[in-house]
Amino acid sequence: MATVLRNTEPMASAIAAAHNDLKAQIGAGSHFHLDKSEQTVTAANATDLASALTLCNQILGVYKFHMADTLAHKVAGVALASYAPATDLTSLETRLNDVKAKFNTHIGSTTYHYNADATNTIATADASDLATSEALANAIKSAFNAHMGDGPSAKSLRLVDA
Repeated sequence: MATVLRNTEPMASAIAAAHNDLKAQIGAGSHFHLDKSEQTVTAANATDLASALTLCNQILGVYKFHMADTLAHKVAGVALASYAPATDLTSLETRLNDVKAKFNTHIGSTTYHYNADATNTIATADASDLATSEALANAIKSAFNAHMGDGPSAKSLRLVDA
């Protein structure tokens, strides 16, 4: 989880870059990422359509953040299709199945990761009705949080606007 550094000092950018470059030179050791994610999926587990939609839509946002996180990854990952939030069972199933497929491909890649993640593969059946959608959304939440929480304890510096 990166430490946020406000860009209020003229040297802040150089300091953040030097620190993060040093971390990259040292490497991630046995970890998947060079830094733990600053975002995790916190929505309640899916138990009905409303909670499944809420969970799915948070997953979409966290996944988008994770794919673009170049403090954690070697390079940015492949984003999802540009989705509007899931609003009904059909859109819920579509988005969950797409996230599952892309996430399973993403975690095994050493293009993005310092080490492939064979631990957090989502094996839950694809979403095809409400019950399977709930099960898949909960499995994705669990796998996401475990995968994104893996990184060395030394934090990177994320420069943000003042």
